[in-house]
Amino acid sequence: MKNFKNFLGKCRKNRIDSIFAGFVLALLLFALLMNVAAGVGEKNRENLNNTLNAINANYTVLKYDYETARSNYFESLSYYNEAKAGWLVSRQKYLENKNDENYKIFINSTKKFILNLSVVLENYNEMLKKRVLSDDSFDDITKNEQISQIDILLDKIKDIKKQMSETPKSQLTIEALKNFAMELQETYAHSQHIRGMVVTTILKNKMKIVIAGLVEDSLKMYEDVAQLKASGYNTTEMEEKLCKLNEMLNQSYANYQKCVNLMNLSTSKSLAEAENLFKTTYKSAYKIRTDLNDIYSSIPGGWISELESANSTYVAKGDGKAVINIDKADIKIYVVGSVTLKGDTDNAKISLKNLKEMNSSEGKVYGGDGNIEITGKDLIIEISGKDINIAIAGNGNATLTGTGTQKACDKGLCISFPWEGKNIKFSK
Repeated sequence: MKNFKNFLGKCRKNRIDSIFAGFVLALLLFALLMNVAAGVGEKNRENLNNTLNAINANYTVLKYDYETARSNYFESLSYYNEAKAGWLVSRQKYLENKNDENYKIFINSTKKFILNLSVVLENYNEMLKKRVLSDDSFDDITKNEQISQIDILLDKIKDIKKQMSETPKSQLTIEALKNFAMELQETYAHSQHIRGMVVTTILKNKMKIVIAGLVEDSLKMYEDVAQLKASGYNTTEMEEKLCKLNEMLNQSYANYQKCVNLMNLSTSKSLAEAENLFKTTYKSAYKIRTDLNDIYSSIPGGWISELESANSTYVAKGDGKAVINIDKADIKIYVVGSVTLKGDTDNAKISLKNLKEMNSSEGKVYGGDGNIEITGKDLIIEISGKDINIAIAGNGNATLTGTGTQKACDKGLCISFPWEGKNIKFSK
């Protein structure tokens, strides 16, 4: 399986499991589906849009159903808490004075409490059911399995409610009510297990998407930084940050795998551990996303992709001396400012623009406020002076040495970096 980019040998190699290939394939499949959609005829396009609208409408209804079920659950929970408070009071009174009246009140409050408990559990399972139906994290098989288990619990809760309601008052003893409560407690334990599977399945799906996106973005970032470094930009800090993020991303994926393994154990304890680890991993992934954004924002906007285009001008500025080695190229060099030229310029065509030639034993010296245009092949030109401003255009390679900065510009986007020892490929 594809490795994380080992950027310039500074990051340790970290193998990503084959699931990432699935992520990438899923993304490619989505892109292919979008392309197919873009290429269909008007009639098919209309049918596709109608289908998508129907899906969206159905999803909206399901989402509303879930929110309604959730609201019902919390409403019933408030009634349950009231009934529980009343039951605790009646229980205490009965324990203090076990007379017939207190017993009767205690039995009634216990029945009310248990009935409210059954309503809460019923609404809780309905909420779980709507959650499964409204979320796209479940495939059809898993969705049907979960709903089937929830329906079994709902039927059992309704059956307990029915039995309790139909039990004659004379038989509705503390022991009988205790048995009803224990049966409901059993359904709650099953509900909690289902809830653990539902929540972890949703978290697993979302975490998978998040990590896949981070992998894709980090690999693209490695390419951008490598390109930036190849052009002479100091990327040391970026490389170090990316290496740290690479380690964090691998740890996030290791946590993801651990969560999946815990889910497969399918115990209440393992599901709880998986849920907590998923949430911790998500926080870590959020930090990775933030740090990647910080690195991205530190890269000059648009420069990396634009630099490769053919319409580029390279500019060098600085004080002191600049040596330009032109390798087998038919190019033009534009020099702006007061400069001295040395090197093989005999076969070069020199055009002065607002500059005048001055006699000097140092070589050809030009001064004034203007520029000089030199055209030739296989040129080695030495330029010295202050406030040197050199623009190179044409087709070929150039190497700059000396003191100063080199600036690469394209379509108004520019970046500056030291020129010494830099080889520049340029084209007009």
